[in-house]
Amino acid sequence: MSKLTEWEKWNFSLDKGKERLNDFNNWHILNYKNIDNIPEKPGVYILAQRCMSLVSKKLEAKPINRFLNSDTHGLLDIGEAVNLKLRISQFLACVSKKDTEGHMAGWRLGSLNLLSKMGCTVNDLIFSYLPLASKGKAYEWEGILLNVYFDLFGELPPLNYKFNWSAFKD
Repeated sequence: MSKLTEWEKWNFSLDKGKERLNDFNNWHILNYKNIDNIPEKPGVYILAQRCMSLVSKKLEAKPINRFLNSDTHGLLDIGEAVNLKLRISQFLACVSKKDTEGHMAGWRLGSLNLLSKMGCTVNDLIFSYLPLASKGKAYEWEGILLNVYFDLFGELPPLNYKFNWSAFKD
């Protein structure tokens, strides 16, 4: 199976004990009700844009054309956090109210009117997360995800502005 096919199916061979990249199959609409269910633990998270599929008539991730391939999941941001609940709440606060600080990707979407330029609202954003044992593990997994993304698409997700080099240690 090619790496791009693995990406499309979230079927990765990268397994680190109990945590697997294919644990990101549980998507949630970005709102405070769903954030309330997030644990206050370290972890990694991904944010994407969704749209109505003309084929299935269901809300699905909106593909994004990237430098080397099309990202079928439409990821906008990959991040890590000491406290997943707090970090994703910060993103929502920033994207919901112009000039709110606390999460750079959320600020860019909310304050620079990028959501409206994308033709969507906050209700079109979805997220998934993976709680981990420590901040170090979260940083490691963020690096792995960014490395896989960069390898497949030749660039970072659109709202990531820095590269986590931890995945390139070896």
